[in-house]
Amino acid sequence: MRVSISRDARPQATALLIAAAISIALWFIPFAEVLTYPFRIFVTFIHEGGHALAALVTGNSVQSLSVAMNASGETYTTQGGFFSQVLVASAGYLGSMAFGALLLVLIRKAVAARIVLLGSAVLIFALTIMASSRWLVLPLREWLLSSSASSPCNAF
Repeated sequence: MRVSISRDARPQATALLIAAAISIALWFIPFAEVLTYPFRIFVTFIHEGGHALAALVTGNSVQSLSVAMNASGETYTTQGGFFSQVLVASAGYLGSMAFGALLLVLIRKAVAARIVLLGSAVLIFALTIMASSRWLVLPLREWLLSSSASSPCNAF
């Protein structure tokens, strides 16, 4: 049985192989991590976002999501049952893989790069708001509630 790539998929497959070769080559070039640093931070954020989204899907809450300068990250969630723990623990790698697969599918379907970039930006913004809600959204909501409670017209 012979396997081949269809003609219309060859440009994408070639680009993917070239990108893989460049990323492997960069491992062996001194100080090349300066070039790959933004990508490492992005991948770590997507990885940690996978944990956070899995926690929310299984009914838990996200206490914090952080990405350190050395591209390590951590996500603190409330602890659920056994199934929830297994799903949240594996969701970092699965979320990164799913995000990468989604990007490959969108490129294959010839979706405009602007739309893919906008969708990625919306995802990152949503994860940022979700992760910072404990320190950003909740205090803002409390402040709005306290200031509106003292006003004669209560909008909430």
